[in-house]
Amino acid sequence: MNCFSYKWSPAEDGNVPKNSVVAAVAGDGEPVYIARAEVEGEKVVGKVHSGHTNAYFPYGGREVPIENYEVLVWMKKPE
Repeated sequence: MNCFSYKWSPAEDGNVPKNSVVAAVAGDGEPVYIARAEVEGEKVVGKVHSGHTNAYFPYGGREVPIENYEVLVWMKKPE
């Protein structure tokens, strides 16, 4: 049985909320988190690297930096 639920939580300036979902580990050993934002009117999924001041989103063949975004976080379901 799944004990967790997930939601999108607002974030900005490279910050991530507590309980953010780690998608990968970068070459420097820092976690990479799952983010989403609106780019030119479309919701796009991207990434947030620890220590960066933006989240990054693929769009139009390039990586778009955005300061305000949402991060996927997990929450334990009440029993």
